[in-house]
Amino acid sequence: MNKKFVVLLVLAFLMVIAVPSYALDLVESKPKNADQGVALDSEIYLLFDKNVVNFKIKDNNARCFTLLDDRNQVVPIEVIFADDQIEPEKRNEITVKPLELLKSGTTYKLEVSPELQAKNGTSLEKKLAISFVTAK
Repeated sequence: MNKKFVVLLVLAFLMVIAVPSYALDLVESKPKNADQGVALDSEIYLLFDKNVVNFKIKDNNARCFTLLDDRNQVVPIEVIFADDQIEPEKRNEITVKPLELLKSGTTYKLEVSPELQAKNGTSLEKKLAISFVTAK
């Protein structure tokens, strides 16, 4: 083989492995941003494009969620993760469960810290916010 060809092949390979992974991204949420009439006993379902539940990142990720009411008061929540070893199909899913009944006709905002990480080391890189209004 030609030396130039081998060098180019090696350089191309090094460029491919050196390219950083794309940032973690939200694929879907329920409720969606700006939804109206959300049930008072709703949980917030989040689907990401990468594994966000692995045990190595779970503790960090549990601290990345804040639910605020329309007066900017923190609403207590539980962040629920599947075990990606037992339920690998749920490795990209997080559920945020308010620990108290939401108030009628109130705007809530779920904030997700940019430090939310995927198993591969990528993160959101910017704060994510999902707002919704509960049913009256």
